[in-house]
Amino acid sequence: MHKKRLLTFVLMVIVISDSNFVYSLESSNPEYVFVSELTPGEHLPEFYAATTQLTLHKEPSKLSPVVEQFKIKNGEKITFDETRYCTVKPAIVKTVNSTYLYDVIKYGKLKYFSMKAYYEAGSGPESKFALKSGEVIEYLQYRAEGSCIFRWRGDIYAGSCSWEGRPNSADFNMESLPINELWVRITKNKKTSGWFLVEKKLVTGSTLPYWHRQ
Repeated sequence: MHKKRLLTFVLMVIVISDSNFVYSLESSNPEYVFVSELTPGEHLPEFYAATTQLTLHKEPSKLSPVVEQFKIKNGEKITFDETRYCTVKPAIVKTVNSTYLYDVIKYGKLKYFSMKAYYEAGSGPESKFALKSGEVIEYLQYRAEGSCIFRWRGDIYAGSCSWEGRPNSADFNMESLPINELWVRITKNKKTSGWFLVEKKLVTGSTLPYWHRQ
């Protein structure tokens, strides 16, 4: 009986440690200042191979071990079941004048933004979001149709970003674009194989210009 309890305890420790490891990768990866399960663009992107081999990692991180050199035909559609949209470096946006943002939802202090949190946990929308002159905003990720994810005073927000497409308008000054990476978890015959970093030289796809900003 004592041995059975001991074995159960050991198994619980292993499971908890493994889940903590995964959580650590997702929420505290030193490569990224912010990670979400979202994608750029209004719809799930489609990618086609511009190579015959995809390097797959165990986790969505360049620091994670390579698990497979995935064989694929040039021009073949890449199938995947999950995404990780990662911000390497945010763009700094400064307000020139007092202004407003519209249809903005506040999510609180997050470094990892799950799909569930995006659709269920917001405290909004706020119809009119006031900003004073001289405010600093971290522009993290482009979404679709003028919307984005940004951080202001430590909190994550989703909604309109009036500076997109107008980097030096009368109200906003943006010196650069955010640097982002998009990872997809490759599947084959309904089984997962590993995480692939989507790079412009390795794929073709209509959504690439919106987020690939290295």
